[in-house]
Amino acid sequence: MKLAGLVSKASPWMVEGRPTDKGETGDKQANVRFVGLVLQDDWLEVFSAEDNLLLKFVIDRTSGSVEFYLANATPFTKIITRQFF
Repeated sequence: MKLAGLVSKASPWMVEGRPTDKGETGDKQANVRFVGLVLQDDWLEVFSAEDNLLLKFVIDRTSGSVEFYLANATPFTKIITRQFF
């Protein structure tokens, strides 16, 4: 993504506590990384040039997900989440 010019900023990988599934106690730890996106001309039909888009990658031992946010002001607005197992 960075080589294609789609990344404006990227955070380092961090550890985040996440709630566990039913019946489990404690928190699961997941690795997360935030990536800000540069809007290409194709995207300007849907989003404004002033919009900030953010991807959040979440990976733990058994699954992963990508969350897509509109990040103009806090709290960020989640657009969609995709799970990968």
